[in-house]
Amino acid sequence: KGTLGDVSVLSPMVGVPVGGAVDFALTASGARTAPDFSISADSDSLTASGRTVKTIKLTATGKADIANPAADVSLTGSVDDQPLDLR
Repeated sequence: KGTLGDVSVLSPMVGVPVGGAVDFALTASGARTAPDFSISADSDSLTASGRTVKTIKLTATGKADIANPAADVSLTGSVDDQPLDLR
């Protein structure tokens, strides 16, 4: 678990100006060569290239198996007061 209080440090890596803060958690278990994983990230507000996404929730679970990777991913939030719901 952790918090990245200022995501602007990631701007050079993602190639656009970003801002905001994010709380996150990651767990992994099982074989080193194919662990099961669970990731969550939440933010009240993130900005990228001048666009703001609010009430962001990202969840992902799956298996990091190079031969047979699998994941279920969900991203929710709102952009310009319009709902964002990707699964």
